[in-house]
Amino acid sequence: MHIVVLESGQDWIGSAQRHFRRAGHIVSLMDPTPEGLDHLAVASLDLLAIDAGRLCADLARPLATLLGRQPELAVVAIGARGEQAADCLDAGADLVVADAGDRDTLLASAIAAVRRARGHAGPRIAAGPLSLDLHGRTCALNGRPVALSDTEYRLLEALLLRQGTVVTRSMLLELLYEPGAEPQARTLDLFVHRLRWKLAAPRMPNLIETRRNGFAITAARSGAQPIAA
Repeated sequence: MHIVVLESGQDWIGSAQRHFRRAGHIVSLMDPTPEGLDHLAVASLDLLAIDAGRLCADLARPLATLLGRQPELAVVAIGARGEQAADCLDAGADLVVADAGDRDTLLASAIAAVRRARGHAGPRIAAGPLSLDLHGRTCALNGRPVALSDTEYRLLEALLLRQGTVVTRSMLLELLYEPGAEPQARTLDLFVHRLRWKLAAPRMPNLIETRRNGFAITAARSGAQPIAA
């Protein structure tokens, strides 16, 4: 996943950044300003991690505008105490975490926020015979484990979370690589080729389709269930 962490001067910033990176996620840091949130409206990302105090103080309206333009963006507020937690949820946060120092809770909350924002009831998402465990970061095809590199996993995760839609090459480059990296489209095509080879099976259609400006997974979603209101 590509996670944007908003700087706030709080101790949890460094902790959250380290936890997300060590778990294999792509992390960007950004100043917590209305202008920064406006910039994210055209970015490709999965999760926004925001300081609860700043959200309640002056970022609620800019966040509402951002979510109006990116309705599937997941938001986790960190550091909320008491009534502040309810205020964060009212302001647009999907989940609230009291302390970023609790690595397991932080990572589980991040995954839960992302998969719920994209309509998945549980951490295991699927397309036909293919399934991905977001917690364990493992892949299986027809019930058998498939060994993936970190980049291959992130590529498949990005496509499965957006299955049924075309994910452009430029979006994938943003989702797969740290800010400042300069990967080439040819490198992306190579990873897609390797992933297709690992997911190939007799008498089974290619799960990753090439479209004019990107790629898509269009197999029926057998791992998603409606989220109760």
